[in-house]
Amino acid sequence: MANVTGQMSLPRLTKANYGNWSIQMKALLGSQDAWEVVQEGFKEPTTTTGYTASQTKALKEARSKDNAALYMLFRAVDESGFEKIAGATTSKEAWDILEKVFKGVNRVKQVRLQTLRCKLEGMKMRESESVSDYITRVQAVVNQLIRNGETLTDARVLEKILRSLTDNFENVVCAIEESKNLTTLTVDELAGSLEAHEQRKKKKKEETLEQALQTKASIKEEKVLYFQNFRGRGRGRGNGRGGQGGSHEGFYNEKGQSSQQNWRGRGRGRGRGSRSNYSNIECYKCYKYGHYAKDCNSDKCYNCGKVGHFAKDCRVDKKVEETTNLALEDEANEGFLLMAQNEVNDNNDTLWYLDSGASNHMCGHEHLFKEMQKIEDGHVSFGDASKVEVKGRGTICYLQKDGLIGSIQDVYYVPDLKTNILSMGQLTEKGYSVLLKDRVLHLKNKQGRLVARVEMGRNRMYKLNLRSLQEKCL
Repeated sequence: MANVTGQMSLPRLTKANYGNWSIQMKALLGSQDAWEVVQEGFKEPTTTTGYTASQTKALKEARSKDNAALYMLFRAVDESGFEKIAGATTSKEAWDILEKVFKGVNRVKQVRLQTLRCKLEGMKMRESESVSDYITRVQAVVNQLIRNGETLTDARVLEKILRSLTDNFENVVCAIEESKNLTTLTVDELAGSLEAHEQRKKKKKEETLEQALQTKASIKEEKVLYFQNFRGRGRGRGNGRGGQGGSHEGFYNEKGQSSQQNWRGRGRGRGRGSRSNYSNIECYKCYKYGHYAKDCNSDKCYNCGKVGHFAKDCRVDKKVEETTNLALEDEANEGFLLMAQNEVNDNNDTLWYLDSGASNHMCGHEHLFKEMQKIEDGHVSFGDASKVEVKGRGTICYLQKDGLIGSIQDVYYVPDLKTNILSMGQLTEKGYSVLLKDRVLHLKNKQGRLVARVEMGRNRMYKLNLRSLQEKCL
């Protein structure tokens, strides 16, 4: 046994690994037939007078095992741990000292149990974490609880794992709860089912990525082919002045001959290559043939409404930007409470911006609120990572076209906000529908009736005058 202990690599005890260290040492001492001596203890007799030969031999063996076990404990601790057990004369005495120091008395055990229980209940699977790694984390805490005297059944551990997985496993969790008996299911069986689902999801994601890369490569090849076939330009030399010539180098037919012939004019000069045939090229902007989208003249000017130029290059007098919510005559007859405002409105109190990126209605004018509930420690985050305080939430009322009072509920009061914002997301939660088509926003209620029709401004914003809202609360 001495030769074995001298060559053996022993686990090292630290301040944080007593649970795992004790399990390893019990197995190691048991393999050397010395754990029984550590557990029961060895007591040196005061005298050996009258011992038989067999009793003397057994005493020597027990003394040897105890000394070997004590030596192994000395080697398995660091310097601070050795100082604690240096005065021990038996292996049992050394083991009891280490257990009391690192595991603690009953009161310390209770505190440790409370900490481990809170840690187990607060554990959740991370988005970037695999199922195997998460279950290993849970089992590590469960093992620590069991070593400190806690009783945990497999069913309780399974329930903890199932309710703390990410949303990607929601479907498989429901299937497991419906089809399998959690009282007989083991943690290993659950891990196998979850890992199989994870592998299928990962394989599907890789296939989708591969298809996307193949599509991207195919599009790139098609672009190269287009440039080779239709965008080639050449230079020719003629014997006469002003002569023009063209050639498409590298553009060959199946027989390896050039698809176009170089020609020489009389005189000497250089000219631009001949244009390719664009009759089969379809523009994806105007859907007409004969040109590319970048050469298309179908762009419409926001200012004058004519095609062929942009608003910044328009020579017509600039229009006053309209903040309009137009209603057709037949719609107005049906009782829509819409208003048209063609003049500039510099009053930010009545002007609201429809925003698809805002999570809530927001207003910076406290006098507009009919009622408000104060909010403490509230804030709103913007896209530039800046934050502003939210001071309250309430209802804003406005006068409608028919003289009735319309209101918007659940509006945040943000004092630092200079513009009023209507959240399209909050509108859709209330049952409204939003359609964006041809630079026009259509807002409809739950019954599908048009509530507002807003044209996009030059700054690509949709502005709404709240006096055009319906009586029904948004």
